[in-house]
Amino acid sequence: MKGFYTIWKQFEDYLKLNQNPRKLSLTVSLGMVLGVFPVPGTTTLLCILVAIPLKLNMVIIQLANYLVYPLQLVLLVPFIKFGGQIFGAPAIPNLEYITSQGISALKPIWINCVCGVALWFVLGIALFITLYFILLKMFKRVISDC
Repeated sequence: MKGFYTIWKQFEDYLKLNQNPRKLSLTVSLGMVLGVFPVPGTTTLLCILVAIPLKLNMVIIQLANYLVYPLQLVLLVPFIKFGGQIFGAPAIPNLEYITSQGISALKPIWINCVCGVALWFVLGIALFITLYFILLKMFKRVISDC
């Protein structure tokens, strides 16, 4: 328990240094939303591409990204499945069909993946706004208590 207190104290000290609550909230919420992007292996690059032009803290955005990685794995199939259903993509074929048809059978899978990304984008906007304001309130409180 003492180790956690030390880490939390270091985090509070870091917040006191040079972070304003708005930028910190923006950084963490973007890292979390980008971290559940339904294409594994792309979230680190996405966070970098967003952090550089917005001048966000690279360490914090990557930390938020990596903290939600298990959630990305859990949400991967639901995003693809429900994205395909919502946007009217063809059903994902079973393994027998894929092995018999070869590479041409991958087209419905690809279409469903694109629909999953579209669903992530739609839900990501609402999630980002919600997270931003919740985290803003929390970080304002933490920084003012420091």
